[in-house]
Amino acid sequence: MSLFRIVLFAIVFYFIFKSIKIIMRLFSEKSEEKETFVNTNYKRNQRSKIDKKDVIEADFEELGEKEKEK
Repeated sequence: MSLFRIVLFAIVFYFIFKSIKIIMRLFSEKSEEKETFVNTNYKRNQRSKIDKKDVIEADFEELGEKEKEK
């Protein structure tokens, strides 16, 4: 019976600790949100900056059974 109590208290303590941690994280995020402001109203480059001349075509060869064993 005492082992059961220890396990039960450990589980209860775990959930209490997790809930306190989540509550503290929520309050800290709200306070940080008020202090800082980041402008996200800018447009990102929609197109890739890779030119076709930079792409190298590659030839692939199948490995033989002997080469796979090595």
